[in-house]
Amino acid sequence: NGMVYYDGEYHFFWQSNPFGPKWANMFWGHAVSKDLVHWEELSVALHPRVMAVSHCFSGSANVEEKNTAGWQTGDEKVMIAAFTDTGCGEALAISNDRGRTWKYIDENPIIKHGGRDPKLVWYEPGKHWVIAVYDIADGKRTIGFYTSKNLKQWELGSRFEGFHECPELFELPVDEDANNKRWVVYGGDAAYYVGTFDGKTFTPEHPQKHRVHHGPYYASQCFSRTPGGRVIQV
Repeated sequence: NGMVYYDGEYHFFWQSNPFGPKWANMFWGHAVSKDLVHWEELSVALHPRVMAVSHCFSGSANVEEKNTAGWQTGDEKVMIAAFTDTGCGEALAISNDRGRTWKYIDENPIIKHGGRDPKLVWYEPGKHWVIAVYDIADGKRTIGFYTSKNLKQWELGSRFEGFHECPELFELPVDEDANNKRWVVYGGDAAYYVGTFDGKTFTPEHPQKHRVHHGPYYASQCFSRTPGGRVIQV
């Protein structure tokens, strides 16, 4: 969860139950690295029923380069964790100290719906934020694309059917050509579409999903804001 690069550090979060080996008490653990190989574990970042209404489920992270929400209080850019507050909706937590401490924002839940696992992306052409999230609508499994200018008020842009939980949304160059890029919509089962994305609607360029890997792999996620625009998946 919450993988993001900021000012020389890769941040890696994960769901954790510090009190036992079974699923319960969903916290977010936290570690940082300068090289993706050597890691330093930090204090637990998100706490259920303290920094959330309920459990701190899956999500993503990003950085407020433009301070669109006005949350920056010092020289450091605001780090944002987007996660599912179970039974409540999609929620944000913010950090003004390089991810060492976190605060649950007053505007939560930012999205109320039947779904989970928000992927938070800055869409530069439209100068707005996008959350791609597993969204159950009319009994159908979809990825919902929600947009916001300030991270506080969100509206639905569109839905794309055929996916179930842990969505990913990222852009890649075709044959390393930076002037010829495509967007990838990716699910927890490693099935994906390649296509175009206008900030609200994804349009696939092929009729059926492809798959990256098979076997006992699930819910892989990607770092945000990596140097050189690399897409690094865990």
